[in-house]
Amino acid sequence: MSNKQQQAKDYLTACFQCKGFEPFFVVTKTSLLRILDNMAQKQFDRELADELFERCPTNYKGFVKIEDFIEIVIQADIVLNEKINKANEFIVKQTEELTKLTNKNRSQVLQIRVIGAKNLHQGLINATNKPYVVVHFNQEKKSSRLAHNDILNPIWDETFIFPIKSGNEQTYISILTLDGTNNRSNLIGEVHFGLRELEDQMKHNQWFNIYDRHGSMTSGSLQLELQLLLDEQMFYEQAQQVMQQQILNQQDEKDQYENDLKNLYAPFQNGLLQPKRLIVPDAPQLMFVHEFSKPIIYQGDKKVDLTVYKTPQLSDSRVLQILNQPPESVTTVHPEIDYPARHDLKQKANYGYDHVTKDMKLTAILILLYLLSSIYLCWVKTDFVNITIALCTSLIVGLNYFEKNHLNIFAILIILTLLFDVSWLAAYSGVWWNQNKSENPQQESELITSQRITILVSYFVIVLKITLSCQLWNLKKNIEPLNNHKQFGIGTHLYQANGGHINPFIQ
Repeated sequence: MSNKQQQAKDYLTACFQCKGFEPFFVVTKTSLLRILDNMAQKQFDRELADELFERCPTNYKGFVKIEDFIEIVIQADIVLNEKINKANEFIVKQTEELTKLTNKNRSQVLQIRVIGAKNLHQGLINATNKPYVVVHFNQEKKSSRLAHNDILNPIWDETFIFPIKSGNEQTYISILTLDGTNNRSNLIGEVHFGLRELEDQMKHNQWFNIYDRHGSMTSGSLQLELQLLLDEQMFYEQAQQVMQQQILNQQDEKDQYENDLKNLYAPFQNGLLQPKRLIVPDAPQLMFVHEFSKPIIYQGDKKVDLTVYKTPQLSDSRVLQILNQPPESVTTVHPEIDYPARHDLKQKANYGYDHVTKDMKLTAILILLYLLSSIYLCWVKTDFVNITIALCTSLIVGLNYFEKNHLNIFAILIILTLLFDVSWLAAYSGVWWNQNKSENPQQESELITSQRITILVSYFVIVLKITLSCQLWNLKKNIEPLNNHKQFGIGTHLYQANGGHINPFIQ
């Protein structure tokens, strides 16, 4: 992405953030239309919206990510500007040709109108090959446009004009196909005709057989309208009218492109930012931050106030709720403060996940103690359940690969093992603690000591499990406001599932 496009992306992101929508929010197409209507303060062009949505990727529920929509808007801006530039070039060129034609010395001319062809050779044409014609007149040749519709029976309806000097000029028309994969042309056949067969002013409209390069007749025929004009005044008036109409048609297309561009900009031209164009070198590097409960302000790296974001997948009702919030709930970053692109969003996200990372580190310590105590208790009871839970939880935390719904499962399993521990203590703690030495005092003293230590460790494990369950509940509560489709880890990276693979969300 070029620097200008990145500036445009930052600006569009800021416009959405002004309304309370971060680029990573996911909304329905209906909600996105409501957002655009609200930003434009009128109805956003529905035909243009349909074209943008067709090119915008969606998830399995049909939701659209605002950041993806911003990318499509930038691409549409580029395409429309390219079409406008081409239209301008065509208008300038045709105007110059019209001027030359107006001032040109009158001479005899041949007007060839290539209407279309039928029953072209199927073996030479397929979906990637598009037919076109090249008109040869002595050393001069002119090409038609590619036919895209019925490629076996194409229609061109283009007119070519050549000045006649001697009347003995060699004239023929080649029918070719252009292979879109390798950009190579292949000859289908040729049509030949002579000028002496034509009468002045008469239009000769007929079908001509097509011959291959060896002079053998091949499949298909070409429809031509030939006219020899010796009354130059009539011809040039007709030619001027044709060129003027072409200029008017191209001007209409250009106006339509500019109108689409204006409609594309409509949602982003109200409020504090007033761009003349989206892609300009001096696009403002402003970032706007919105919070659901209260505003946020950044001053450099210092956070004045911050709360954690809700889930970025927004329902239609939630979008309406955000759009109906009073203007004072939206805070803008002061334009005189230096903000690197996307800096505040990254700082905000890092802050929100710092708390989660600290909670996960504390959880990891409790899990380690849980694992060690479970291993110690294995000499008196088969504690495979505890060890399995501890190992699995440790691995999941260590591999940075678990989701918040797993925490419920861990907590339930720990509570079940807690009930088992309480039952075990109720059955054995009194008996083991109150044992007396009998025949072998020294050996039994060591056994009683070990049993009592086991009882104490078992009580410690119960307290540890209660603490760990509370910690898992606290961790779940801290993760709850974050994205439902996130995977969390003890490290500093947060990942987001996207299209079947995992991409870095914060780098």
